[in-house]
Amino acid sequence: MRIANNVSMINTYGNMKKANNRLQKNCEKLASGYRINRSADDAAGLAISEKMRAQINGLSQASDNISDGINYVQVADGALQEVQNIFLRIRELSVQASNDTYQGGDRQAIEEEIKQLKQEVSQIFNKTEFNNIKIWVQDTNVVVGHEKIDAIRVNVSSPNCTLDENNKHSIPVNNGIYSPDNDKYLLKADENGIVVSWKAYNGNEYESNTISWPADITGNHSFKLSDHLDLISNPELKGIDFTYSYNVSKYAELKDVIASIDGAKIHSYTGSSFYTKLFSHDEKPINGISFSASINYPAMLASEKDFEKYDTDFIESSVNKIKNTNNLIQNPTESDPSLKWQFEFEMPNIGTVKAESTYTYYICDWKDPDKKWWYEDKDINGNIIGRPSIPRYPDTDGANLDSVIDALNNDRGLSLLKDTNGTGGYIQVSFNLTAESSYKVNTGDSTSYSNVGSITMSIRVSGSDTVETINEKLANIKGLDIYAGNEATNELSSKSYTRANWYEEPWGIGQIDGAPIYEKKEEINLEIQAGANEEETISIDYTALTNTKVGINDISVLTREDANNAISLIDKASQIISEQRGIFGALQNRMEHAKSNVDNSHINTVDSESIIRDTNMAKEMAAYVKEQILMQANQSIMPQIRTMSESVLALLK
Repeated sequence: MRIANNVSMINTYGNMKKANNRLQKNCEKLASGYRINRSADDAAGLAISEKMRAQINGLSQASDNISDGINYVQVADGALQEVQNIFLRIRELSVQASNDTYQGGDRQAIEEEIKQLKQEVSQIFNKTEFNNIKIWVQDTNVVVGHEKIDAIRVNVSSPNCTLDENNKHSIPVNNGIYSPDNDKYLLKADENGIVVSWKAYNGNEYESNTISWPADITGNHSFKLSDHLDLISNPELKGIDFTYSYNVSKYAELKDVIASIDGAKIHSYTGSSFYTKLFSHDEKPINGISFSASINYPAMLASEKDFEKYDTDFIESSVNKIKNTNNLIQNPTESDPSLKWQFEFEMPNIGTVKAESTYTYYICDWKDPDKKWWYEDKDINGNIIGRPSIPRYPDTDGANLDSVIDALNNDRGLSLLKDTNGTGGYIQVSFNLTAESSYKVNTGDSTSYSNVGSITMSIRVSGSDTVETINEKLANIKGLDIYAGNEATNELSSKSYTRANWYEEPWGIGQIDGAPIYEKKEEINLEIQAGANEEETISIDYTALTNTKVGINDISVLTREDANNAISLIDKASQIISEQRGIFGALQNRMEHAKSNVDNSHINTVDSESIIRDTNMAKEMAAYVKEQILMQANQSIMPQIRTMSESVLALLK
């Protein structure tokens, strides 16, 4: 018998402690109603239960979503029911107006009611909504339709870049020939924005600062190159500029804009336009005839011309005027009329430049009253409000007096004196400027050029002119002065410019090759989340409706013929409405079945999760009674064990 370690007491206490722990767990499960209160209770069961709970919550919300979808199509169907009721009334009125017992005033009264009914149909289509979503207005999601639209459309301006001795060598290299590698600004685009780069005449490669994307990429945006150049580090870039504009469709994303712009090349053509003045024999201006000259930039660069200064000496000839002497402008009334107009002049660093007429065309301001060739604009009352001018080329070849006479008085098509109803027009003769000996832009260049530019002669023809008066005007040309500035003020009035164009489309407007194209929607699409998981959706797809689309916009009953036509139109409109109501009805039936299925899944999943997670109350109560009895037994036994130890005292007596 031992008293130092009362093993029986220790064993009894340990059993009582274990029973107490089990009893506490039984109490927790009975109180909470859950078999699993923490992961230690059943780790695997808890994981399964949590997944099921996610499904249960999702199924519950999906059921509500489907109910919303059902309500949506019910609102739409109810509105269309009213539209059909209105159509029945319009048809009844149309049948009534088809009867010839009704006179104009009667039909006018019927017309007024139909007008009001059409306005109400338009209100239904435009104003009916569910949760602030307009049911028949095309502003929901993008779906495939019929009309293709560009993801992004772009435009590059034709800027006036002021070129001078400081910056003219910093513009993109223009070697005068078609090349994908020269005379271009290159656009590079990524997620950060746009960077413009180019190689200049001076051999440097320039790059703009990054032009960041706008916060909202949709809509019209633009930037000026000059706003993004580092003029402190590169002062020679001052004055170099163009404006780049791009319009982004609401269906496009930033990645589409990047794909559209990245790698685009903007062609930089540089030239200079100059004033001209014609002289008669007494050096007075000749009314009705003018010249305009355009000199290519490489030629001007070779001439080392200062673009900012007034100058009449860049074309060198006696007294700055091209006189009517040998090899200059011919007198067309005294020479062979089949000969082309020709003259020549000198340019510094280039030498002799020859001008020769190359083609003629004429522009008629108006056509005769029969309008058989003409497109004309009319106002809402049918009155002619303007006819565009139309260019024609003479049938004779070349650009000479014969071609001018042919434009004035031919017997085919349009002639300025016979077919313009007295309004006349213009005759324009174009001259090409060619260097007699090829020239180079810079000393040591491997490429030589011969083209210098062009000059255009414009002859105004009035309704009172004749062939003889035009010949007389031409015969009076005795000299030509070409100058850069305003002779009266000594100010530069025609600056040099760079014309920046799309490489793909020479006039700079349009879609870039390879840019995404989207389909403009003709339908409305709503996605109903009809399940607990992704992609478990029901699509509500239907056509947007307006009075024009259903064909009732032009319904009228003012005449018997109109009333008869109205009957046919309203029947077709009713068919369109019936077809859409059929779509909504089918969708409602589908969603009701989907909701029933989701509700069944919800119930069964809740049942399954309950089996895993919930407490079996009867089983736990039996376990609770068992542990309680064990606790009581242990408590009763412990005094008996204490009595056994105390019996040792008897041995000491």
